[in-house]
Amino acid sequence: MSINTSSKLPILIAEDNEVNLFLLNKVFEQEGYQPTLCSDGLSACDAFKSKFYALVILDIGLPGIDGLTLCKKIRLLPGGDQCFILIYTGYSDSEKLNAALEAGADDFLNKSISPSQFRLRIKIAIRTVRSQMDKYQAAISIRESERKVRAIIDASPDIVVMIDKKGIVLDANRMLCNVLDTRRSSLLGKNLFTFLPENVAKGRKTALFQALSTKKSYEYFDKDDTKYYKHNIYPIVEPDNQIDKVVIYSTDITREKELSLQRKESEDRYRHLFEYTSVPLWERDYSHIMDDIDTLCQAYGKEQFIDYLKNHPETFWAIISKIKTLTVNQASVDIFGSHNARHFIEKTSDLITESSIPGMLRIFNTIAQKKRLVSGEIVLKRFDNTYLDMLFQWVVMPSAEKDYSRVLISMIDITALKETEHNLRNERNFNTAILDNANTMIMVTDWHGRIVRFNRTCQQLMGYTEPDVLNICYWELPFAESSDHSTKQAFEYIKNSRQLKNFESIWKGKNDNKFLISWSKTTMGVKDGNPLHIVFVGMDITEKRKAENDAKQRQQQLMQADKMVALGTLVSGVAHEINNPTGVISLNAPMLRKSWKAILSVVNNNKNVQEIFESCGISWEKQQKRIPYLIEQIIGSARRIKQIVTELKDYARQDLTDMNQEVDINDVVKTSVNLVINKIKKSTHDYTFQYYPNSLMVKGNFQRLEQIIINVLINACESLTDMSQRISVNTYPDESLSFAVVQIADQGIGISEQALKTVFDPFFTTKRDSGGTGLGMAVSQGIIEEHGGKINYSSSPGKGTICRIKIPIAS
Repeated sequence: MSINTSSKLPILIAEDNEVNLFLLNKVFEQEGYQPTLCSDGLSACDAFKSKFYALVILDIGLPGIDGLTLCKKIRLLPGGDQCFILIYTGYSDSEKLNAALEAGADDFLNKSISPSQFRLRIKIAIRTVRSQMDKYQAAISIRESERKVRAIIDASPDIVVMIDKKGIVLDANRMLCNVLDTRRSSLLGKNLFTFLPENVAKGRKTALFQALSTKKSYEYFDKDDTKYYKHNIYPIVEPDNQIDKVVIYSTDITREKELSLQRKESEDRYRHLFEYTSVPLWERDYSHIMDDIDTLCQAYGKEQFIDYLKNHPETFWAIISKIKTLTVNQASVDIFGSHNARHFIEKTSDLITESSIPGMLRIFNTIAQKKRLVSGEIVLKRFDNTYLDMLFQWVVMPSAEKDYSRVLISMIDITALKETEHNLRNERNFNTAILDNANTMIMVTDWHGRIVRFNRTCQQLMGYTEPDVLNICYWELPFAESSDHSTKQAFEYIKNSRQLKNFESIWKGKNDNKFLISWSKTTMGVKDGNPLHIVFVGMDITEKRKAENDAKQRQQQLMQADKMVALGTLVSGVAHEINNPTGVISLNAPMLRKSWKAILSVVNNNKNVQEIFESCGISWEKQQKRIPYLIEQIIGSARRIKQIVTELKDYARQDLTDMNQEVDINDVVKTSVNLVINKIKKSTHDYTFQYYPNSLMVKGNFQRLEQIIINVLINACESLTDMSQRISVNTYPDESLSFAVVQIADQGIGISEQALKTVFDPFFTTKRDSGGTGLGMAVSQGIIEEHGGKINYSSSPGKGTICRIKIPIAS
């Protein structure tokens, strides 16, 4: 419970007499207070539990809990020991008053005293309470300050201990307890030096004596078994100039000592490596040019001052002359042909020529940017006036990062490497000229399939530049469509089998044009028993293969046309042969029907006809109904045969030249359905045909349109895998009333997205094993385009296919 010590003194009054409670409240209100009023002991106890009250006035005779019991309870509650309890009673005997004091009351107030005395006693009580609260708050502040100081000292990574001048421990922080592996209580009152090794204790006693004798702080260093310490000893001089207490701060400096030793060892190693390494090493002092570079940067800017130095060589060489060489190693002397290190140091500037300017300007720019590291190439002159190409690294030493007074320059002679690079560059340019001017595609990959060369013919054909494809495996590029020869597995096969067979693959250009490429392969170079590179040489045979396919397609079309002619001839002959027996049936069936009617009238006149038929096991009543039905079936079937034969003859005749016939699409679809109804019934039990109620007249050729519908219907039937799957045929005009639409939908296996792209390509078929030629949809698309229409497919694999044929309506 928090205790409120503000000027608004919290007061609780518990009195069961309403008059006394009213009077007490009035007295406090006149003094400027708003007391909490309770008429029983229980509510007063609950009020104190929820809030601290500095002054509590209790009547002895309270209902629920009497005043003395309530006083005891309050003293046991949080904050109860800090409040002032006044017992308000009508008793005057000493026994009752002693009981109140024993219960924990601070004072009592008799109800029989005069009002003026009552007010005086209340004022005294309030003043007493306020005095107690002020003292309590001061004690809290002191304890809080002590707690904070203790927390800071205990959190310190240093050892902090307070001792008297004899070394007796008065206080110690947690770090000292941890180091000595003991508790604070075990240290207090004990001599600090008894916890230390004898040799350590002796030195620290001497340091303590020095601080006590001079009455000034004293710094002292020592070492125990494993650690180094720095001690700061502070004697506390009292106003009477006496010293009773000493505070000692001890800092662990072991890490600092170790780093100092490591620095010395590192410096020794550096000096040894500097002197005996085989690469040239220089130490130079650039501190004398710092002001010059800063002035140039201020005048021309950090980016432009380099251009100024390029255009003002006299300034450049004046700055160069101010750079001092501090030391060089023996490798520098040997490689640059100097007499000795001293001669080299004095003549270093002679090694820098106009060819060295780019490298030196790179260093000047690094200084201007306040950086400490740069590397690059520089051309330097030897003392025999020959030139060296050097790869340098320029590093500011840690001790000179502000003034650049000590910079280490290491160099590698790359003169031979540069000459080799020059020769290789010339050879590469020669090879590139050959590759880029070849009219064949040349692609070179490394042994992992990454492209390293992509000649100009490849770039022009594919639309990708060489930088677009370099260091990318060719099967990961968008132009190499997935095929047996354009996959990682195929490349792994080449590597493992070492077989370099010729192959063909389709590549797609940036504009989505596809090219058929004929490739040959060879290897080039050897490393670790493997070829370094594989060279692919390709020829674009797209047009050649297209011409071959066109010739093959024309041959197939001629063969198909020849088949159709033969089929037409055969159909005409078969139709003629079928017509003869069909004519007999059509002629005799009506005569049979007429004869049956005559027989029926004669038989019905016989009264025993029923008994005669029943004696033979035949129901005369059923025969009267069945025989006429059978005769009508024969007549209807003969008509059906005649209709089918007529339609077959019309279909076989194929008058393909007349494209201006007025054709009702509904009639075309109905005729087509009649021709393939048998196949439809064998494929599904669920089929529907919905024709637009009005004529949908188009201009075109009846037989050609019929050919398309039959082709699509047969494809729909062959896509079904179950008799419950549906086929539906609908005819209707489109929304603009410009096209007649024939929609044929099935619930078959559907067409994949890849197959949809090539469904109209000649020779594409998924039924080649069952005799498909791949010409049906290609021919159908040609017929539709001749009629100015469109044909398209939409499909979901496993859900079915919808074909929509749109023909312009005749105006």
